[in-house]
Formats: sequence, C-alpha cells, structure tokens
Amino acid sequence: KSFKGTGAAAGLVGPAALNRILKSLVANQVLPLLARAADVPSLTLALSCGADPNARDHRGVPTLTFARALHGSHHEITRVLLEHGADHLAKRRAKHILAMFSHDEVMREKAMTLVEEDPKQEWREYFDEALTAARIEHIRVTVPRLRANLKDRDPELRLIAIKSLGSLLENAPLAVVPRLTPALRDLVGTFKEDSFDKISEADRYVDVARR
Repeated sequence: KSFKGTGAAAGLVGPAALNRILKSLVANQVLPLLARAADVPSLTLALSCGADPNARDHRGVPTLTFARALHGSHHEITRVLLEHGADHLAKRRAKHILAMFSHDEVMREKAMTLVEEDPKQEWREYFDEALTAARIEHIRVTVPRLRANLKDRDPELRLIAIKSLGSLLENAPLAVVPRLTPALRDLVGTFKEDSFDKISEADRYVDVARR
C-alpha cells in the first residue's frame, strides 16, 4: 500500500510524498535564516518546496518576526511571507521580540517585561515559547555574574545580588528553577556575618526558592 502524504505533501503518494515531506522539513529549518538575510528568491523557493510560512527558529521566533523587525513592513520579504499565509500576529512588536535576545542586559529585561505585560492575551500566548527561551538565555548569562557578586567583600553588593537572584527565580520558567535554587540556598551563608536586618532580607528571598 502506497504511502499517502499529508500536510505539505497532501495529494501525493509514495516516493513523491516522502520527497516533498523531506524538502519541507529542510525548508522549514532554513526559512528564518533566509528572512534574516532578506534572501527573497531562496525564501520563495523554500515556500514552493512546502515550507511553513509560520516556521520558527530554535527559540520559537517566527520567520515573519525576523522579516518585520529587521527589514520593515514594506520589504518584499515581509510581503512574500504574508502572501503565503504567515500569521499577522508575528508582525506585532517584532523589534521587542528580537530585543529579548539582545546582548544588552537592560534591553533584554525591558523587552521581556513589555512582552509579558502586553494587554493582548492572544499575542502573549503566541510568543510564549520565545519568551520562555529568552528568560532561560537571560538567566544563563546573568547568574554567573550574580553568583560572583555573592562572594564580594561588600555586604551591600552581596545583598543586591541575592535580591537579583530572587527576582530571577520569581520570573523564571519552571524548567530552570532548579538551576537557581542552589545558588540562593548555598550562598546565602555569606550574609551570616552581616546585621540581622540583612540576614532577614536575604532569607526572605531564599524562602522563595524553598516553595
């Protein structure tokens, strides 16, 4: 019995269906890269091979978001994606979505906050995967610096670090909470030589990790 294609291979059977499925899988992987490079001919070819116009990169950022943020709403790369059925939600606040992955810590925090507090629930849910990826990446690059500050001789700097770690924990995706908890529990002992006020303040954030 011949294999019957579905999705991008709908209507095809046998080797032709398998060939189209393989092509579409590869095309989906490269589509975000082609949008970033504004390579219209190659992107059009990928779409003709069955690529999903709503394909996302490994962080969950849609292809159209790259096109809109990097090249603008009137660029041909954006127009082609929309003509092939890309979701209009991917255009909204596109620059903020990319800013969540900025090398600048302040810019990352600001962008993530704007996305989290956006009043349109449908849009927030659409970018939930990207926001989670951004939070994980932000934690990955931020925690080592904060852990180093926890060992600083200045008690005020240590207190700022423990507060920052606590804040990261409160906003962290569940998948990365275990990575932060040891930092809070194990290193809070650095406060034991400080005043009782500082110990109390630090323990308040450690309690967050214990919940």
